[in-house]
Amino acid sequence: MDFRWLTLDTIAALLHHDNLVNMDSRTVLSCLPPAPEGSGDPAPVRSVEDWLAAERARLQRRVRRIALRDTEGWVRTADSIRRVPDRGFRVVAVAVEAGNREVPQWTQPLFEPLLPGLHAFVTRRFSGVPHLLVRIGAEIGLAQGAELAPTVSCVPEYHRDRPPGRRPPFLTTVETAPPGRIRYTAVHSEEGGRFLNAVSRYAIVEADETPAPPRPPSGYRWVTPGQLSAVARRGGRVNVQARTLLSVLSTGAVRL
Repeated sequence: MDFRWLTLDTIAALLHHDNLVNMDSRTVLSCLPPAPEGSGDPAPVRSVEDWLAAERARLQRRVRRIALRDTEGWVRTADSIRRVPDRGFRVVAVAVEAGNREVPQWTQPLFEPLLPGLHAFVTRRFSGVPHLLVRIGAEIGLAQGAELAPTVSCVPEYHRDRPPGRRPPFLTTVETAPPGRIRYTAVHSEEGGRFLNAVSRYAIVEADETPAPPRPPSGYRWVTPGQLSAVARRGGRVNVQARTLLSVLSTGAVRL
């Protein structure tokens, strides 16, 4: 059978296991109101949306499509389009057979990341209220150019040998967090209809004032889980990685 009733507590427990709850379910779960510990919102949600709108205006960029033949550093093989040397991702061709889909078989391209990613929220309390450090995530392809994103979103391996000043902000804070500061960690796969073997480690890491000051760098802002949840329910404002981490809080899998 393809269907089964699960309680929210069961789903919350499953979110602690690697590669069990898919991306679409995590996104739906992120729309639930957060657990009580995260519901106190000392600042109005409107201020978060105003900040996002201002950052989107500041980060406006022009994007134009080009033909594949005009790209540089990419080669086409019998079953893929890849960079030389390999880095980031490649586009691969797959043939699929399935007994429970609209059609029994088809072919399609998939994006295949070459290394796992890391997506993490840094969290701390202000006046006893849990907060998450969100980042303005500007990505090519987003309808509005930028959305609220986790504190850290990257492929750590690409930054391994870089000096501290050239690493993504707060990456060291997340990677060097002692076990007692790691409130959540699990590996989740990304959407399987577009990506092949795409997995990332998701984490929520508690920090103090030294690595996570009350006044964060430009492009970052402290918000409560309740604020982020309210913004997410408006659609098109919170990216998919942040929604995965928000689902961990909305289901009660982790209580801050």
